[in-house]
Amino acid sequence: MRDLYTNRDIMDAIPVITDREENKYTDIPGWEGEYTDYTEKAVLLRMPNTTIWFPFSQLRKAEDGQSIYASNWILEQKGI
Repeated sequence: MRDLYTNRDIMDAIPVITDREENKYTDIPGWEGEYTDYTEKAVLLRMPNTTIWFPFSQLRKAEDGQSIYASNWILEQKGI
């Protein structure tokens, strides 16, 4: 198991959420902070029954780095 929050490369690639974006992003349902792999543009998140690629452009983190959010759009596209 790999904890996304401890991987500095991944955390640095995810932008901090702005006040303007807060209503466009939400917690990722069922995700517990683990990932399987990543590239310079995306991360493969380990979900309860599958793994799903998320582009960094569709993810945001809290200013303190303690929470990760996905865009409502990408969650809808992925059927989550």
